[in-house]
Order: sequence, then structure tokens, then C-alpha cells
Amino acid sequence: MSIFLTLVLGLSGMLLGRYMFGKWFNHLSIYAIIWTSMICFYEVKLIPFPDLSMETWSVLLFSSISYTLGVVTVFSGRSLFGLPNSIRLERKVPITILDDDGKIIKYTIILFSIIGIIAAIQHWMVLLREFGSIAGVFLNATKYYRMRVEGEIKGVIPYLFIISYLAVFLSGIYTAYKNKLTLVSVLPIIAVVFKELANLGRSGMLLALFEFVITFMLFRHLLISDLSYKVNKNKLSIILAIIVVFSLIVGGAMAVKNIRNPIDSFQGTSKSLSTFEGNAFISPSIYLYSCSHLGVFNKYLEKQNENPYWGENTFLPVYNFVSKFGVVEHPDFFQEGYFIPMWTNTGTYLREIDADFGKVGLLLIPFSLGLFMTIYWFKFYESGKILYLLVLTYLYLIVSFSFLVMVSRLSSWFISFALLFVLIPFIEKIVKQVSSNKRLSSISIF
Repeated sequence: MSIFLTLVLGLSGMLLGRYMFGKWFNHLSIYAIIWTSMICFYEVKLIPFPDLSMETWSVLLFSSISYTLGVVTVFSGRSLFGLPNSIRLERKVPITILDDDGKIIKYTIILFSIIGIIAAIQHWMVLLREFGSIAGVFLNATKYYRMRVEGEIKGVIPYLFIISYLAVFLSGIYTAYKNKLTLVSVLPIIAVVFKELANLGRSGMLLALFEFVITFMLFRHLLISDLSYKVNKNKLSIILAIIVVFSLIVGGAMAVKNIRNPIDSFQGTSKSLSTFEGNAFISPSIYLYSCSHLGVFNKYLEKQNENPYWGENTFLPVYNFVSKFGVVEHPDFFQEGYFIPMWTNTGTYLREIDADFGKVGLLLIPFSLGLFMTIYWFKFYESGKILYLLVLTYLYLIVSFSFLVMVSRLSSWFISFALLFVLIPFIEKIVKQVSSNKRLSSISIF
């Protein structure tokens, strides 16, 4: 019965999003798809997860309703003030960053991708000094992962790799504008995968995948909606671009999984799931990662034994920074884990919201998220400003990661957003300067 009701409510959310935004790729439908899928996978119980409590079910229901109300509030407000709720651009919106046919973006992507690859190579050099060879790194994967968690790996240049995520965002814009996937498009993805292989991590790859797809889809919709841009509406380019990027990310993630834990089996796993033990691409761990976070959140609500500072999880990079000056204790990056019946420690973004802001936050934060995402949806599509696209994309990332963690706790999300907020006006200024010089040169010739 829980699965049936979840499917009914989830399908209603997807259709409502399609109706309101006029396209399937919207933040209401995406939220409904993510949470409906996770709840249904959990309730299938291919691993003997504990039953969700009534408190957990209540939080899931009311936080989802709150998020939906945030979206609906903007549409209702626009209707009240006589503003259109559909996007159909009849005139050219000023997309300054494309005035030079995307050349500055292209060169910036290449430069930042090279910096990201250099950061990955430097990380690998540190590992080779520690373990002697690439084979030594892989053979000591468990030891290395423990050392990384405990901060025992020294010599890696911190935060330099985050430059790759700036290139990923620009790559999404460039690929949508050129309407094709090029080597320039995938260079940032290669840089991220190379770095995450050295880190034996996967969250960074997932962040890059979501960032590229979201930016690509949102910006392409702007170009298609603006009648002055001649964009091929053939969806083959979308499918090809996403497949190539997805393949690179999945290949890297599977490599990390097979290095860290080549054979995964969990106590009580159903027979149908057990048949995939040892499989490189479909394994019990994939099922675990897709839905176990609900079990952790359920156990967290039951225990209620975490007491962080206000906003500590949500704004973890800020707390990391101020802790260097002794203002607060240095927070732990890795959260407390629970056995459900295997140990795992990620409990959806609702866990961080509740720990940081209490029960009021479980209603207020999803509502605010839906509200501001919708506000910036209209701001971007009505103005074409890339800064609005940046804010919208990074809010989309919060929704995309909501099944796992509050993504703003990752330094890659927080720092890359701040750097892009400074970089984009700088790029636009350069593009204006270059375009202006070309026009002056053209006039002087005649």
C-alpha cells in the first residue's frame, strides 16, 4: 500500500510540474521523480531495511508538500499581478557571454580543465610517493581510504581541483550553444574523473554529472525558447551529449567501486539481489546507495543524538574556515553512521536540515527552496542573464543531491559557486571588450 500511495503522489507531482512549467525538465517533476523512486526502492526491501516510523512518513509528506507550495506560491503571485506563467521569448534576450560566438568560454574551459588535470596529477604524485606505484595505490585502497578520512594524506594542494567544476558549468553552456559534444565539452569531466580516481571518491563525479546535465538542459531550453537563436531542436544531440558524459562518470564510479570493494554482499540480501554480487555494473551496493539514506534518516529521527552548531551541516565549508581561527571547533566532515542493517552515514538532506534548524526547518527550507528556484527560473528565462542561470543550476544541484546529503556541505559546491559568481561578470566584461574592439576595427576599415 505504501508503494502504491507513493506512486500516486509522485506521479501527481511529476504531472503538476509538467503542466506548470510546460516541459518535463523542471524542478518540481525532478523532485517528485527522485523521492518517489527512492521511497519505492526502499519499500521493496531487497535488503531488510527497518520499517519507516510514522514520524519519518510525516516528515517526508509535509516536506514534499512544503516544497510544492513554494513552487505554487510563485505561480499564484505572478497570476495575481498579471504576469505570464509561460516562457515564450519573442525577442532576442541579451546573452552577452555569447557575443563572440563562445570563443572566450571555449578558451576558459580549456584553461580550467588543464588546471584541474594538473591538480589530479599532483594528487597522484603524492600517492605514488606514499605507495610506490599505481598498483600499490589500488592494492592498498582500504588503507588509503582510511588515511584520507583521517586526514593523514599530506602534500596534496587543497581546493585546486575545484577549478574543474567552473569548467563543467561553462561546458554545459558551450555544449548547448554549439548543439554538439566536442572534446572541449568533455575535458572538464575527464579532469574530475581523473581527480576522483586519485581520491577514491564518487560524490565529485556525481556533482560534475548533475552540474553538466542541468546547465546544458536549462540553457538549451533558453536558446530554443528565444526565437532569434537558430537551435536545432533535434533531441539526438541531447541524448548523445548526456550518454557520453554519463558513460565517463559511470565508468569512473565503477572503477572506484571495484577498487574499494570488488565484491559486495550484505546480510539478509534477497536472492534476486544476491545474484548480482560481484557484478561490475549492477550490484547490491547500487541498490544500497539508491535508497538506504531513508533508513539512516529514520534511525536519526529515532536516536536524536546529534547536536551540531546552527547551520553547521548546511554551511560546513564556512564552519571549516572559521574553525581555523579558533572561533569554533573543527567540524567532522563524515557524519555519524547507523546500522540499517549495514553501516551507512548519509541520511538525505532532511537529516542536515533537521539537525541544523529543527522541525521548523523541515517545512521552511523545502518551501524556500521551491520558492527561490521558481523565482530564478523566471528571472533567467526572462532576462537571459548567466548569473541567474548559475543560481538556478546550483539550487537544482541541492534538489538533485537531496536523496543523499545537503550538497552545500561539499566544498566543491560552495567554493565553485562563489568563484563562478565572480568569474561570470569578468568573462562577460572581456567578451564585451573583444566584441567592441572588433566593431571599431570593422568601422575603421570602411
